[in-house]
Amino acid sequence: MNRKLKNNIYIFSTKDKISTSRYFQKAAKNIFEKTFYLTSQKDFDIIKNKIKIKDIFLFIDPSNDFPLGIEKINCLKIIYLIDTHISEFQLNHRLLLSSFFDCIFI
Repeated sequence: MNRKLKNNIYIFSTKDKISTSRYFQKAAKNIFEKTFYLTSQKDFDIIKNKIKIKDIFLFIDPSNDFPLGIEKINCLKIIYLIDTHISEFQLNHRLLLSSFFDCIFI
């Protein structure tokens, strides 16, 4: 009998159908009772008031958008940054983004 975690996970990333974030989405569906995949500020605005303290919010780089207001949600916020080694600009930009999250993976 497979038991899934009661937490919801909200993954925010690219719209691309083939990306690192889609592998995370596939894995999350096997772990969490509910997995939500967001790709825009509009998506985030719709669900941000439904996120509970026990939930997880996972931002996976790259994304064409950023969830403005992320600092106001009260749950574990994780950011996964990809290709930080490519340029100093990308690293500095991602360091700025990471300041809104509790856990950072690079």
